[in-house]
Amino acid sequence: MKVCVTLVGVCRPTLKQVIQNIESNTTYFNSAYPQHTFTFIVLTYINDFYTDLVSYCNLNAIRCIGINTITEKEFIFPVKIHVPNVYRMFYSMHTVLDAISKSAYDCILRIRLDCEIRNFQLHDTIEEKIYYILQYSPNRVEDNIAYGSYTTMRQLWKHEHCLTKGLSSEEVLFNVIKKCNFKIKPFKYHYILHQSNDDVFDGVAQHSKRSREWIFDGTKYILQDLL
Repeated sequence: MKVCVTLVGVCRPTLKQVIQNIESNTTYFNSAYPQHTFTFIVLTYINDFYTDLVSYCNLNAIRCIGINTITEKEFIFPVKIHVPNVYRMFYSMHTVLDAISKSAYDCILRIRLDCEIRNFQLHDTIEEKIYYILQYSPNRVEDNIAYGSYTTMRQLWKHEHCLTKGLSSEEVLFNVIKKCNFKIKPFKYHYILHQSNDDVFDGVAQHSKRSREWIFDGTKYILQDLL
């Protein structure tokens, strides 16, 4: 199976940590699933780290795409003021998917750039119209890591879906999945988000201001702060 891993988001808290995340994730997938072929694409906001990040990616055969930080005044869709990060989430995924050829991969993974994977269950068969994600409450799904076929990902991550109603990004994403008439299939995982405590980072408001760990073992769901 040919798999494209998209590493998307703000380059935080430091360039060193982000490079560590990328190295850890590339090593994990290549070693955990030698039967598959992996390609990695980074998409991030252009900041002081960007030039060095591009150099690192070029040396490691990783494509790196930079996008300018956008403010609410520049949004092309009139999202509500309390969900600017929902707009950016769909904007960044829509943009990275635009850079991927339709027939190049059997599976597309979404992983946040500040994420370090410790365990990740990649199902052997990727079915159309199924979004591989954990639904951890009646109306919310995990929004940091997930995967699906190219066609499924393109339909789900249309930029205009940022206008979908919801009280959080997790609820918005769940409502988009329902709107697309997709089914949900969970997978086991363990990952860490290495984050800063800044209110704003590179002009982007940060609602999650501490490093945390997520674990789903197939039955139990754990979310905890890291000391």
